[in-house]
Amino acid sequence: MRKAKDIIAYFKDWNIGEESRSWMYLEYHCRRYEFLLAKIDETVIKIQGTLKILDIGPSFETEILRKTFPEAIVNTLGFEDSRFKPRPQDKHIQFDLNDIQYPERWPKIERHNLVIMAEVIEHLYTSPKLVLQCIATWLDKKGYLIIQTPNAVSLGKRLKMLMGKHPYGMIRETRSNPGHFREYTIGELISISRGVGFVLSDYAICNYFRREGVKGIIYNVLCSVFPITFRDGITICFRKIWSAI
Repeated sequence: MRKAKDIIAYFKDWNIGEESRSWMYLEYHCRRYEFLLAKIDETVIKIQGTLKILDIGPSFETEILRKTFPEAIVNTLGFEDSRFKPRPQDKHIQFDLNDIQYPERWPKIERHNLVIMAEVIEHLYTSPKLVLQCIATWLDKKGYLIIQTPNAVSLGKRLKMLMGKHPYGMIRETRSNPGHFREYTIGELISISRGVGFVLSDYAICNYFRREGVKGIIYNVLCSVFPITFRDGITICFRKIWSAI
């Protein structure tokens, strides 16, 4: 289940709740999941021993990871999603990530050799520096952190601003799914990682969110002639430093 079409087919018969909205989300993000799995495959071959993954913010990728790596431990952390229940070898840690701003509330959990934080960091109002400091405590020495997040300065957002439109949605009235508080640039993410226990492994900025029809084709062509910093999605991989927390 490493291709977008296979991901869509796998969830076809699932009762995924709020069917129209969930399917719209899955179809919009399925190519991002494909890209994420490719990046995880590249990273896993560098990891020795039992693969222990911590998926921060459980969602469709949780089930995809468990099916793709059936022998791995795939724990989750954040708000529980009842659609993706832990297997016998897995567990869920209930934790509001915004409480990371209080170090005394950081959960003491077992170390993992891979942490996935996909489309989560932009939903937090807590400093991303504190978030990465905390995540470092959940990783083994030389463990890896993969973050996916929208690019704050993508071409689409720049065009909206030129037309006098706000490029970001209004904060929602629910704490468990408030929308985006703050999006980041690749430069900001790399800068934040310095001094908090990580070094950059690699990154990519790609148009993996689904855009339909002629407008989507034109948009992708335009992005191809601009620097990669105009593209929509950031996938960045950090390695924990040996001397980190």
